[in-house]
Formats: sequence, structure tokens, C-alpha cells
Amino acid sequence: YKGAYAFLKGLSDSVFLHYAQLEAMAEKFKSGFERSEVLLLLFPRALKFWEHRCDIENTSLVAGNPAKGLQDELRKLWTFNPDNLTGRYQLDLSSHVDRQLAIRLQGFSNQERHERVQRQVFFLSQIGNNPSWRNETVDGWRFV
Repeated sequence: YKGAYAFLKGLSDSVFLHYAQLEAMAEKFKSGFERSEVLLLLFPRALKFWEHRCDIENTSLVAGNPAKGLQDELRKLWTFNPDNLTGRYQLDLSSHVDRQLAIRLQGFSNQERHERVQRQVFFLSQIGNNPSWRNETVDGWRFV
């Protein structure tokens, strides 16, 4: 278990997966707890994870307490809406799920920035460098 989990941990920081791929990987583990650990690690890296909320909430791979723990950990992902990215996010970057969500938000910000620069439209950022972030703080302190 430890060797396979270490491999998947490295994978989870470097590639994006289709939902079916991560589900197939989780099936290889024996216990519900191990499967929930794998799903927690890989689900935030699923391509368009927001389209698979019902799949992960109703998965037969995990039941009981491991399923509840998985849902609790993934709850932050449900605030993410790729069609309306103007939400309010409070992220703990020491958490794998929160860090993956931050990576997704930054990816969308980079894409929007590139599109605005290409179209030469008005800067939306507070400091004029064209990112989509506003009112950022770290530990309660504003930064620019």
C-alpha cells in the first residue's frame, strides 16, 4: 500500500486524469479507507472534476466512515464553479485539496489574463497587472 500510495502522491502533483482513470486506480486498493485516501488524493486532479460531483458522492468504492470523511474533505471543491469564478475562497495551502483548488483557480486566472491581453481590454486587476485575483490576504495580511 505505501509504495503504491507514494507513487500516486507523486502522480497527483504532476498530471491531470480522467475520472474513469482515477476510479480504476482506486479499485486496485483493498479497503474502503485506502480507496478513500486514493480518491481524496486524485479527485482534485480529475479533468473537469466539477462535472463528477455526483459520481464521487455516490461511488460504490467507499462506504461508511471512509465515505463520510471523503465527502468532508472534498466539500471545499463544491464551492468552485468554472462558469462563475468570482466566488470567495478561503484556502489552506497546506491541505492537498485546497492547494489543488488554488492551482485550478490560478489556471483559469492565467487563461482569462491571456484572453484580456490578446483582446486589449481594460485591466480588471487592482494593481494593473491583469490577474483575476482581488483582495488577497495571507494570514489576514493584504499583499500585492
